[in-house]
Amino acid sequence: MVPKLRLVGEPRTPIVIDGKLDEEAWTNGPGSAVGRLRELQTGRSPAFGTTVKSAWIGNNVYFAIECDEHRGEKLNIATTKNEDSALWYGDVVEVLIETDSHSYYQIAVNPSGALIDLDRGADRASRLGWSSKAEVATHVADDRWTVEIRIPVTQDENDPLHQVIGHRPTQSLPWHINVCRQRIRENGSEHSAFSPTGIANFHVPMKFAHFYSGRSHEFEVDPTVTDYLTASRAASELVKQRQHAEALAAFDELAGREGLSDLQRCDALSHAAECARVLKDYDRAEQFASRAKVEAVAKTIRTENLVARRAFAELLEKFGNEDITTWPFWTAADALIARARAHSATGNTAKAKADLRNAQEYTTDNRARQEILRALGEDPGK
Repeated sequence: MVPKLRLVGEPRTPIVIDGKLDEEAWTNGPGSAVGRLRELQTGRSPAFGTTVKSAWIGNNVYFAIECDEHRGEKLNIATTKNEDSALWYGDVVEVLIETDSHSYYQIAVNPSGALIDLDRGADRASRLGWSSKAEVATHVADDRWTVEIRIPVTQDENDPLHQVIGHRPTQSLPWHINVCRQRIRENGSEHSAFSPTGIANFHVPMKFAHFYSGRSHEFEVDPTVTDYLTASRAASELVKQRQHAEALAAFDELAGREGLSDLQRCDALSHAAECARVLKDYDRAEQFASRAKVEAVAKTIRTENLVARRAFAELLEKFGNEDITTWPFWTAADALIARARAHSATGNTAKAKADLRNAQEYTTDNRARQEILRALGEDPGK
């Protein structure tokens, strides 16, 4: 199953490509037309969220992409020049487009507005010869950066080196797209996509999302297709149904499968440990921590295990002096929340609040953010 992204409709006012996303199309569009990116390999909520909206005016398709950031942190801008492959050594967003006429195009933009566009359907030597003729602008704020893109679309196939070729996407003839983000820092990297691929690569056309104009529509799916993402979703459904023993077994089996990346294996082990804690099988939860090859994930599982056992003093003895914000940034939030609970339980309110404030900067998971706000005495509904 892949997600779907609907056009916001025909905007009544023009879209000015300045990167600020303040036009009516972006501010007043329906919530159903907002796409949210998820971690590429596991489908979990990323540490830093990204949203995408799209509109169609005349013969142009527009994309508005908003990338959340750590407040005050310098962005990783690897180049300011167009068509410079150094772009992929830093922060970047990509739009991958398969139209009804061509498979597929790639447009990559970094926070400086530097752009690379390729025709992935051409042979390797000719890919960079294609030009999307896209108009791009970016805007950098203290806690986010945004991208605005206008891509001209033509139905004329006589000039394959210029512009995207295709017809306006509809329910019956949708396009297939993916919108992806790469965030690289000294303390880790995170890759996310509107339609996660289940591997460490954006370029999986079979995983591209449906993209169309019109009412909500369910597209047919192949029920025989399975991968880490579908297996993890099935196990998570067992958790929602409070079948924790069955979910534990499912995540344990998933973590033992061949061909998983370390990130996927750690994700499955973290879920399995959570189920074990619900079942009060703390020895099993510790076994799952021991199997995690990413040290920060193993430590995070152990902090959560200690909280579940109410071993707050032991947690602070082992992790109280660690600078968790230097761990791979995508692991930091859960460990900070666990340590905040230990500080709170032992009466150190100031340190608990400091950990919670830091955790807020490293998670887009709705459940975790609500937990943080409640612990800080703030209204999660606001």
